[in-house]
Amino acid sequence: MKLFSIALTILIAGACSSSEKNTEESAPAATSDETPGSGEETDGYETQDDEPNTELETTSTTTSTTTSTSTTTTTLPETCPTNWTAVPRTTSGWPYPVTTGGSFILSDAEIGAHSYFDRFVLDFEGSGDLSYDIRWLASPPIIPEQWDGSAWVNDAPVIMDGNKFLQVRTIARSTSDISDPSQWYSGPDDLDGNAVGAQVVNQGKMTEDFEGYLGWTLGTEHFAAFNVFTLENPKRLVVDICHEEDSAASQATSAGCLGEWGFRDPDWIEGVSLSGDIDGIAGDEIVTTFADPSISKWWMEIAADDGSWRQISVVPGSSLVFEAQPLGFLDMDEDGVKEIFMQTDGGAYSFVFKVFVFDDCELQPTLNSEGGDISWPVGASAMNMARATCTEFGMSVENAQVTGDETWLVDVNEIVLSGIAWEPLPVDAGWVDPSYETPDLDPPFAPSLNCEF
Repeated sequence: MKLFSIALTILIAGACSSSEKNTEESAPAATSDETPGSGEETDGYETQDDEPNTELETTSTTTSTTTSTSTTTTTLPETCPTNWTAVPRTTSGWPYPVTTGGSFILSDAEIGAHSYFDRFVLDFEGSGDLSYDIRWLASPPIIPEQWDGSAWVNDAPVIMDGNKFLQVRTIARSTSDISDPSQWYSGPDDLDGNAVGAQVVNQGKMTEDFEGYLGWTLGTEHFAAFNVFTLENPKRLVVDICHEEDSAASQATSAGCLGEWGFRDPDWIEGVSLSGDIDGIAGDEIVTTFADPSISKWWMEIAADDGSWRQISVVPGSSLVFEAQPLGFLDMDEDGVKEIFMQTDGGAYSFVFKVFVFDDCELQPTLNSEGGDISWPVGASAMNMARATCTEFGMSVENAQVTGDETWLVDVNEIVLSGIAWEPLPVDAGWVDPSYETPDLDPPFAPSLNCEF
């Protein structure tokens, strides 16, 4: 009987020990507050990507019985998931807070190294949904003031270790009360990725803290795909950057554009959109016009098809009396980059168009040979008519008016595009002026824009 009691005690103790070991080893690496993003938009708030289980590099599962024990080890992947991309991650409504946004104060910042990615984390005090804009930059951002090691430098690119730069901007602040030093942010504002074994993130630096916007810039070895999600208790913004290089990270980085979004008022009325490859680099661009009742003008937006950048500017010479809209794309100077023909103004029987070039990541209006503004009317009235024709050399512009002799005097200008300016067509000694005069009042041509877009 005594021997039986001893044996029973040993069996019970073994079972308890086995149960405790199983709880410790199979417990999930992430805490229960780490909610993965769904990639769907909810209540005006867009969550991003999926949260990887990366607190531990390996997990183990132990199964115990009174007769045998087996252990299975699962290793995390060594490459980034295929759904990670290098395109910007932006919450809906940016640069304004999401509709469920809260007030956030920065409390900490950290860089960590993992098996196939480096991680950047910002901790915040506050609740609600965090608004952010995260994107690759073609060059380091300009900051108001910094110490270069010997003197203070104003309005210069941030000095940091990196070949490429990932900008992380949030609607948050570093203090709840600027007048109270005890409330100022006391965490790090300059992080050394190399010191923690990071493979792609060399440095992280706070580069913006102004008027409710808080920004960090990560200096990296190269462009790479990344993943973004938020965690709760405390609120955290997590950015995981893949170790693998992505040489064509996005249209923005391929084109060398900064990816600035500009401002689009929700009260603007969307007009016409037209898409095509206008920068000669992989991927189309989309040109869209918007009517702005507040200033009685039209805006034009050019945006990369993959969403990685866009730029917005006023359509010069536009008014709400006549609709501004893109007409088509043509490479007028055979440089591999298409120009944009844009209708900017008009009347009852005519319209005015301009030609824009894609230069320095912006749509810029072309100029005349003297550097001034240039546009062309197309249409007719009782005494005048005009047309423009795209030719193999550039453009032929015809303007006709009725003379006192009841004939049409037709002035013809042949022009070529050189860079951003239109120049007269070079001619040789045998050149004959194409202008002419008609013998009667029959219309000399059909007023139209003749271009094969």
